[in-house]
Amino acid sequence: MPTGINGFDELLGGGLPRHRTTLVVGGAGSGKTLFALETLVNGARRWNEPGIFIAFEESARRIIANSASLGWDLPRLTQKRLFFLDARLPHTAIVGGEFDLQGLLSSVEAKQKALGATRVVFDGIDVLLSFMNDPTVERREMYRLSEWLADLKLTGVVTCKSEVGELLLPRYRYLEYLADCVVQLQHKAVGAMPQRLLRIAKCRGLPHATGEVPFALTRRGVAVMRYGQSQPAVVSTEKISTGIARLDSMLSGGVFRGSAVLVSGSSGTAKSTLAGSFIEAAAKRGDPSLYVTFDESAPQLVRNLSSVGISLAPHLKSGVLEISAKHRVEVSPVEYVARIVELIEARGVRCLVLDPVSAFAGFGAIPLAEELVGHLLDFTRARGVTVVYTTLLGLGEGVLDETARGLPTVADTWIHLSYVVRNGERNRALTIVKSRGVGHSNQVRELVLSSRGVTLADVYSAGGEVLMGTMRWQKEAEDKQVLALKHRDAGRKQREARLAVAETSARIATLAHELAGREEAVREFSQDAVTAATHLVDRSNDERRLRRSDTVAVRAPARKPRG
Repeated sequence: MPTGINGFDELLGGGLPRHRTTLVVGGAGSGKTLFALETLVNGARRWNEPGIFIAFEESARRIIANSASLGWDLPRLTQKRLFFLDARLPHTAIVGGEFDLQGLLSSVEAKQKALGATRVVFDGIDVLLSFMNDPTVERREMYRLSEWLADLKLTGVVTCKSEVGELLLPRYRYLEYLADCVVQLQHKAVGAMPQRLLRIAKCRGLPHATGEVPFALTRRGVAVMRYGQSQPAVVSTEKISTGIARLDSMLSGGVFRGSAVLVSGSSGTAKSTLAGSFIEAAAKRGDPSLYVTFDESAPQLVRNLSSVGISLAPHLKSGVLEISAKHRVEVSPVEYVARIVELIEARGVRCLVLDPVSAFAGFGAIPLAEELVGHLLDFTRARGVTVVYTTLLGLGEGVLDETARGLPTVADTWIHLSYVVRNGERNRALTIVKSRGVGHSNQVRELVLSSRGVTLADVYSAGGEVLMGTMRWQKEAEDKQVLALKHRDAGRKQREARLAVAETSARIATLAHELAGREEAVREFSQDAVTAATHLVDRSNDERRLRRSDTVAVRAPARKPRG
């Protein structure tokens, strides 16, 4: 029988054993009544299964009034699907003769048939049993109740008080054996914080989880922190920006949507600033976003991030961004994780920041802080929510805080921030330790914060060492001076070479002019020689004609064309 309680049904593989008895035990304030009542409310609202609530300790009217803040609208449900029976006995009542449950069960049976009820709760059964004051009668009547439930095919939930650390008072130990399923609720202080734990002590015929699981009482009811991935993760190939262009380049375009990004570092290394850049970029894309901070109030966070060019105020005003600021001692970490889950579901959050997750430890109150984060990441992965969560390092560089040693294993991308202290100054450095499924840079980059925004400096090395801060500035200035000198020398040499080329070109032009003149003289000398020879031949021929000589005339040499 599904209870509809968030995270609980998964522990039992679907719900409580139907048509059987479930015993819910716990101390004061552990949530027994709320747990039992929610099984009825969810049955009526979600599966149309009417139910009956029988109160032996607190009045039915008060129970309905106390549940008004949960949004269940019990007055409307009591009209058709739920019935509350106030079965309290006056404290002044005197039991005369043998006392049994026959009359009560008969009246409940009549109401069950009229309503068609399939679920019934007996709240505070130990109060009723205390009036019997006879162990034999008590056992007999409880067996009668168990058989009555089985005969009517009703699924019963019975609540009973217990001592701290124990299932039941010795007087009522037999109830553990009588019930088919036993659920133990605990409410205790661990360190400075309250903690609620749930354990399924037994469940006949159904496989179930046996370890202690944290749970919280929220504004919507009981929320059990179910460890392990109960739903498959949404696997996306879409890349989204971190808000820092050069960091996106180091990550080959950004991080996968729906992934978990861990930002670790010592205090003051700008973890919150990186988280702020991410959430601002998400809000600019129009993704409903949630920033959860434990160290600052919302106005402080907005003011501090504005000093480095990150403006969250417009997105808070538009409603696309919400900042949830809680001091770590206001509520238990389990309750706050449940609250975050409610906000994600109510707002349809696509991007989430947890700053810092180490605050979930709350003065050492929750040794299962890593499991709480794991539960939250399983929830966000199943819904495709991208998460950036920060954590603090210990005093030693690279040493994670005690509450965060397992956090890198559940992260898809791990960005580590550190200090580089040299020559009397401290500079911030960023490196990507891992990024699953993404080709990423292995370079250590200087993280630069200014009023114009957040960026990463180019990698600058000298002698095999990466330089940052003033050392980088000095080395860059020296390199610029050397480059300027080289540029000046190159310019001078270039001018000298151009002058030499010009001089050579002039000399070549002069020689070419002289060569042309001499060639012209050679042609003229050659032409004069031909002309003279021709004139001589012509005279010889003329003389022969005059003398009537019979010798063969002499031919003049052929003239060569000029040029």
